[in-house]
Amino acid sequence: ILEEIKPYVKSKIIVSVVGLVTTNFIENILGNNVSVVRVMPNIPSLIGSGFNLVTFGKFVKAEERKQIEKMLSYLGEYREIDEDKMELYTIICAAGPTYFFPFIDVLINFGVENGLDEKLVREAIALTLKGTADMILKVPKPIEELKNMIGLQPLKPKEEELKKIFKEILNKTLIDLNETRKQYIK
Repeated sequence: ILEEIKPYVKSKIIVSVVGLVTTNFIENILGNNVSVVRVMPNIPSLIGSGFNLVTFGKFVKAEERKQIEKMLSYLGEYREIDEDKMELYTIICAAGPTYFFPFIDVLINFGVENGLDEKLVREAIALTLKGTADMILKVPKPIEELKNMIGLQPLKPKEEELKKIFKEILNKTLIDLNETRKQYIK
């Protein structure tokens, strides 16, 4: 597709959301000092609550950078990173919500199946997650220490077993994704 758009992009900013395709690769195909930006958005960007990673190609001018930063501000938070870290952050951030949704779904279903109002259960879980995220950002303590501040810990008896399951499943998934990433960037 880059070859097809090449004649039309001389004075344009190209924003790529394609994984594993570097700004350098795009610049080499499009030539002519085309401004290329890579963004890895995540799904909360749809409601202005995303955490998006951005890297700017070597031909992006200061004014173009400001335009892109303004656009990104509408999607939520953003951080500029070195491009060699983009795929790792994609595994964590862009795919991140997929790690949380199954757990959230179990909690919602449990509440509804036990007679709670679905709308209120969703709100309660969402605000609990939001508050937990705020604590992670605002209280500079290790995650384990934050968790131990909670008196009621129903998962405590099964915690080691759960950690093992999470490590086996989620960690293996993350490692597999990272290995795939490494193969593509060679």
